[in-house]
Amino acid sequence: MGKHISGQPLSRVSRRGIAIAAASVLAVGTVVTTSAVSRHASADTAPVGGLPATVSADALPTVQIDGVAWAQVTVGNTVYVTGSFTQARPAGVALGGTGSVTRNNLLAYDITTGNLITTFNHSLNAQGLAITASPDGSTVYVVGDFTSVDGATHNHIAAFSTATGALISTFTGNLNGSTKAVTANDTTVYVGGSFTTANDVAHQHLAAFSAAGAVLSWNPSTSASVTPTNSTATAIVTAMVLTPDGSRVVVAGKFDHLDSDARTGLGAVDAVTGADEPWAASNPIADYGATSNLTSLTADATQVYGAGYYYTHGGNFEGRFALNPDTGAIVWMNTCHGDSYATFPMGQVLYSASHEHDCSDIGAFSQTTPTPIPALHHFGAAETTYATGTLHPAIFTVGGGPTYYNFGGEPSGTQLDWYPTFTEGTYTGQSQAAWSVSGNSKYISYGGEFPTVNGTAQQGLVRFAVSSIAPNKVGPTGLVAPTVVSQSSGTARIGWEAASDQDNTTLTYAVTRDSSATPIYTTTLNSTFYNLPALSYVDKNLTPGSTHSYKVRVTDPFGNTVLSPATSVTIGSATADSYTASVLASGPVAFWPLSETAGSALAYDRAGGADLTMGAHGTFGVAGPHAGSTAVSFQGDPTIPGTFIPPSTIVAPVYSTSTSGSDATASPLSTYSVEAWVKTTSTTGGMIAGDGLWQANDSQVEDRVLYFDSS
Repeated sequence: MGKHISGQPLSRVSRRGIAIAAASVLAVGTVVTTSAVSRHASADTAPVGGLPATVSADALPTVQIDGVAWAQVTVGNTVYVTGSFTQARPAGVALGGTGSVTRNNLLAYDITTGNLITTFNHSLNAQGLAITASPDGSTVYVVGDFTSVDGATHNHIAAFSTATGALISTFTGNLNGSTKAVTANDTTVYVGGSFTTANDVAHQHLAAFSAAGAVLSWNPSTSASVTPTNSTATAIVTAMVLTPDGSRVVVAGKFDHLDSDARTGLGAVDAVTGADEPWAASNPIADYGATSNLTSLTADATQVYGAGYYYTHGGNFEGRFALNPDTGAIVWMNTCHGDSYATFPMGQVLYSASHEHDCSDIGAFSQTTPTPIPALHHFGAAETTYATGTLHPAIFTVGGGPTYYNFGGEPSGTQLDWYPTFTEGTYTGQSQAAWSVSGNSKYISYGGEFPTVNGTAQQGLVRFAVSSIAPNKVGPTGLVAPTVVSQSSGTARIGWEAASDQDNTTLTYAVTRDSSATPIYTTTLNSTFYNLPALSYVDKNLTPGSTHSYKVRVTDPFGNTVLSPATSVTIGSATADSYTASVLASGPVAFWPLSETAGSALAYDRAGGADLTMGAHGTFGVAGPHAGSTAVSFQGDPTIPGTFIPPSTIVAPVYSTSTSGSDATASPLSTYSVEAWVKTTSTTGGMIAGDGLWQANDSQVEDRVLYFDSS
């Protein structure tokens, strides 16, 4: 979780890495930009800790579109894409540029090359919304809003041969309304949506056709009760998938009844008879009605996966989940807050399209502001297909939106270190980037309305590959010039914040001195964009009065390297006072004497590299707690939410020690000790220190608060 005090920003820190930040907030009124060292394992293209490897974050050149790709299915090495678009063009070509061709809402491309398949060229007269293939790969079925294909009448459903690429004109399926979901076996295609007839026979939102398009007797139905929180109930079906053994069709949508049985947006029916199947009463997910929905269902050989969202009311779940296909019981759920739209399992990794903005429930990144900022959304993610732990309790609300439902204690998986950067598109007006994901055993394909990926123009479609066939050129980012200070005679302390990498957790750092490229110090540790440890090294036996410059070099497991700018320092000759020496002898995680001169921007850490960036409320240079020492004074404002510091408070040396084990920098550091010298003239009371949820604004939740009361 991010830390906050006095309405001032602190660094982004996960719940699994709070030790130094939690201690550092004792420097009352400062703006703390440090976080704890984290050594917990996270997976990537070179995984540690036994977690599965992801594909590389390298965005591979792929055919582009001019609209949105709502859905994809991969047959062998061919990706079939449907959505709302009118044009396709090669990778690297601007909209309307050379090589642009007409493709109305449907296309196919080769996932190994990214090139458009020119022999598959069909035109839907309106958008396609879902697509699937028969298990034998011979047929692709597309459903949506269209009523004609290549000028011939095909109401909301069409079939195509993968062998020839031809429209199967003899497929006679016909639906009278929008069709949003489709799944198939080798003889039957199942559909769901808002339609009420199939081949002119009454079917309330669910129907099945033979491979020739004849409507079958399979006829379950969905319905919705009109309530104050569901005044626009439609009971439409939005997702469906066959279970691994083919015996059941799992159905999701805005309904609250499946046939006559209560099912809050999720249930299953027999694949042959259509009879409603028993469903786990313990399944806690209830996303249905006007403002919530389960948008995706997929399956592998053992599990069914889903994704969904809710907003303000009518639902309770955002994120992804896995179900037992025989019972509907939850295997795990990852409540990453932010709408989730699609999932695709590849081995032991589940890839998803979403706009997640807070995954602290599963021990990953937390939201950095009270209201989610689209620029901070993560539109593509990866997580384990199996449970690795349990959810933390949900603890906050979001900017006037929902109070997140508390699924604490439910089994959860691990979010993996795979964070390609998609930019949001403008085509749908929904501030979204990726809407769909598909792939095979070597490639993943994302589709949506994004204009760029990893900063490069790549509109609507993009591929990623396993590391053995990927360029593996995505490297570390975020490394800045180190902070170098001579804190005692003949020494230089080099401090820096860890870098992050979009697809690698473990990074190696090397410190170099002056013009030499040979390291004087190297270390390897784990970091993510949301957990950036503070590192340091003390260069000793230097000549007082001499000047030296230092750089830090960071390298990922594939040799991608970033070199920081240099920072120079003049070596001092001062010796540590007895108090400082005694604190350092106790082995603190961090120690801030707060003895810098007036106007300083930083408060230096004497025990490591976790320097504090000072906010506007602190003044250096006031008298400290012992002879010859100085401290920092603060003027808190109890009328401003989040600023609980007593007026006229002086704080001097602050340090933190761990009592959780021999590794004081390990994460999670749930047990620690803090010490600070505090002097105040206040009689109103207020917070000296505490853990907060956000870097700025009211954190809504405070933890481990050390405070004065009015006495």
